[in-house]
Amino acid sequence: MLNRKNKKGFTLAELLIVVAIIAVLVAIAVPLFVGALGNAEEKVFLANKRAAKSAAVTQIMSDNSVTSSDLTAGVKVTAEVDKDGNIKSLAFAKWASGDTETEKYDDWVAGTQAGNAAYKMVFKLTQIDVSGTTGLHLAE
Repeated sequence: MLNRKNKKGFTLAELLIVVAIIAVLVAIAVPLFVGALGNAEEKVFLANKRAAKSAAVTQIMSDNSVTSSDLTAGVKVTAEVDKDGNIKSLAFAKWASGDTETEKYDDWVAGTQAGNAAYKMVFKLTQIDVSGTTGLHLAE
């Protein structure tokens, strides 16, 4: 029988324990990473919505295409924002009773137009939004 004094390498049991520990760590880390990614996407959406809202207020104030009576009832703003947060277009219309705002990231992604890299979001602007952010009032 051979008697080796110099034993090199790991036993199968040691390797299995290491693999089991790594598997447990991965099982803990993956859900945390997915949750953090979801939170980041939601925060990006909210930041893009604030930027689009500011751009809409700026456009309303600069071109006077919307009157204060329109804002009293509410103005529907449809904004297209690309993945980098650049505002591609803004469209204004009167707010109808059945209109709904884009409230969260999942709705924003669902509103993506086919074949277009821009995401659509819809929100309502009122007189308070315009006069509250700029301190100015529109002409009647």
